[in-house]
Formats: sequence, structure tokens, C-alpha cells
Amino acid sequence: DFISRFNLGILGSYQSRSLTLRSGFAFDAEVFPDHPELDNAQARRDASLEYQYLATPVLTLSGRGAFSETQRPKELNIETGLEGGRGRARQFSFSPSIAYRFDPLTGGTGDYAFTRNERTGGVSTHTHTANLSLNRRFTPQDRGNLGYSYGLFLSEGNNSTTSHAFTLGWVRELSPITEITLQAGPRFSDGTKDAQVSAAITQRLARGSLSFAYRRSLTTVVGQAGTATTDSVSASASYEPLRLLQVSAAI
Repeated sequence: DFISRFNLGILGSYQSRSLTLRSGFAFDAEVFPDHPELDNAQARRDASLEYQYLATPVLTLSGRGAFSETQRPKELNIETGLEGGRGRARQFSFSPSIAYRFDPLTGGTGDYAFTRNERTGGVSTHTHTANLSLNRRFTPQDRGNLGYSYGLFLSEGNNSTTSHAFTLGWVRELSPITEITLQAGPRFSDGTKDAQVSAAITQRLARGSLSFAYRRSLTTVVGQAGTATTDSVSASASYEPLRLLQVSAAI
């Protein structure tokens, strides 16, 4: 079949000296010429609300809440990319965070995230994650960070997994337009040991940017119990041929 998807959405924002609010709602419609029984005006729905509050010059509070519902669970399996066939799936998430600047060269961040996944005919999962990070600029081109991550993955049927990861990170500005990021460390999960790794390189262009990234992490799969260790590679590009027009692509 030749599948067409149309997206319509609305975005709104408010910004003051200390507070920024953003919200949005969008839905997708799908058309199947050879299988019209699959046509759906509400193939996907997304809603989100974000906030950022500058409490003091050194303290920033922020957060995001989002809801997604789709006929393609793969769209919610961001880390694994597993297809899993068609079926109604939902995801709700909420993630507050805090950032504090100890001095001009040192800062710390903390965040918590809750995610609930549901799929018709599948297993519901709940994920709780918390992250702490200490960042330090050593030279005009180099920054380092020390991080700790905690994860609790819950599935129906009393299936649970707990993980702890300790990482060291380094960010190097190879040039005014090129930056490389590396972060790695051990991850301990219910008696097993693995690696927690992320790496990325970003190239800024006069009217856009290019990026390439790799990540190894522990996550869940929509509609399935338990956890999955994933290795993912992604690339993206964006370009602004005109002042009011932006073109982007990602794999």
C-alpha cells in the first residue's frame, strides 16, 4: 500500500524575565488507498506542557509533561525502535528537573522522570528514573561531568528491575563549530553488570547543523514485560534555506 500521513498541530508559548511556558497539541491522520478499512483521522495524538522558572540567578527549575496515543507502538519505542505490529498504545510522562550554579565554572543538575506505557492486549509498564550530575569547565574548550543514574522498571505481574549507573563524561569543543561528547561507566542491574555509554558529535553550519550519536542503555518495550538493553545509532540534519523555512531529516 501507499500510506499517507497528515499532521495538524498548534503550539503556544509565554515568556517573561523569569518564567517560560510552552504547550502544544497535534494529531495525525492516515490514509490507505488499497486498505481503506485502516483509514484513521486520529492515528496519533500528542499533547505536551513545558515550563522553566529562573528562581534565582543560579537556580533554575524546569519540567515537562506529555501524553501520546498512537496506532504504531514503534513510535513510542524510541530507544529500541521495535515494530511490534499495529495496535493502540499510550504513553504518559512527567519529568521535573533542577539546575544549580555553584560558581562560574561549576554546576549541578538533578532530574526525575516517570513514564507509563500501555498497549491494548499487552503489558503495562511504569518507569521511574533519577539522575544526578556535577559539571565542571576545566578549560575554554573542555568540560567534564560526574553522573549517577537510578532506574526502577515495573511491569504487570510483579516484574521489576532496578539499575544503578555511574558515569564519567567529557565534552570537547574541537572548533568553534564542532563539539564532541563522550560519557561512559558501569551499570549494575539486579546482579548483572553492563556498560552505560553515550557519544555524540555535532557540527554547526551557517544555516543549520549536523549531528551523529550512539547510545547504549537499559529501557522498556511498549506492551512487553521486563527490560531490554539497547544499542542505538542516530543521525540528524537541519537547514534553513530561508529565514522562515527550516528543513530537517533524521534516521
